[in-house]
Amino acid sequence: MAEIILKSVSNYALKDVDLEVRPRETLAIVGVTGAGKTTLIKAIAGLVPFEGQILLNGRDIRSISIRQRGIGYLPQDLYLFPHMTVFTNIVYGLRGKGLDKREKHRRGWEVMEVMGISDLAGRYPVHLSGGEKQRVALARAIALRPEILLLDEPFSSLDVKTVKYLRLEFKRVMRELNLTTLFITHNLTEAEEMGDRLAIMEGGRILRVGGFSEIFFQPDHPMISELLGSHTILNCQSYEVIGYGLTRVETGKLSLIVPDEGAPIRKVAIASRHVYLSREKPPGPDVNRFLGVVEKVEREGSLRRLRVDINGEKILAEAPENDASLHALTPGTSVYVILRLRHLIPLQVQGVNPTSAIARGLK
Repeated sequence: MAEIILKSVSNYALKDVDLEVRPRETLAIVGVTGAGKTTLIKAIAGLVPFEGQILLNGRDIRSISIRQRGIGYLPQDLYLFPHMTVFTNIVYGLRGKGLDKREKHRRGWEVMEVMGISDLAGRYPVHLSGGEKQRVALARAIALRPEILLLDEPFSSLDVKTVKYLRLEFKRVMRELNLTTLFITHNLTEAEEMGDRLAIMEGGRILRVGGFSEIFFQPDHPMISELLGSHTILNCQSYEVIGYGLTRVETGKLSLIVPDEGAPIRKVAIASRHVYLSREKPPGPDVNRFLGVVEKVEREGSLRRLRVDINGEKILAEAPENDASLHALTPGTSVYVILRLRHLIPLQVQGVNPTSAIARGLK
């Protein structure tokens, strides 16, 4: 179990970064391109110079040779060797580790089994899909049996369906191996799903570190508010625990099923990007599905933002401007709204200022 502490770390891209990564946690570092995210993990990996201190389990990382740091690094460019098979790519990093051929062979098959890619052992990278290449690259990183895993935008070049599957796979592996992980992304949805905590980064500095809900409801910085986007907060009049980790809450005239957090629920929030709209009635059960009326439509850059009235509750939604299915949605249009259970965030924390949380919503 490894702990990483950064103290006043600076270089050409970083500016006095202070950060603590707890043992066995996944810290998602979020920021726009150029925020310094990749430089940060490269400093930890020993790939770029820096001033200040990076402590690994209390020791200055510069006093530990790169080979002895116990770090697995998965760069955005996977760097799989095209002339090597999957198996050879995976065991390549074990050279110089003092392992005999038999042990390298055993460890290679072990990590392929963990990643579910044993059937790919004899293939070459050119014959792999994007998702398969990502799993091979991760297998190569964990074959070293690291305590720390550095992931740099691992899903940026993959399609949505593949990304959803790989997120689950990567989380499973990180938990099974008790890895301390830094996960770099510019995608807030990935950060929310992958991270135990989030660190928001801009201009080489860490602006905020905390749990997703904490940052979500109290952004306290214009850049963080912009990154989070608009969202809806609903006031709860009553709630009822219904079991199986679920609670039914009443918000105005809406009845919602939300995750049971084991405490009284005062408010429920959902980000606009997680609100699904459809002109046709969607198939499936009617849980958290409502028929509403579009009140307002705005365009902001590449996004289309909408406000929908459902029995007096105002729900904010957004979608890419190139989503043709929403072009017919104009004020007065009826539309079905789905508030997905997994994206509804129950709130029990006192002292939250809802006004600041919805400052970027449609008015």
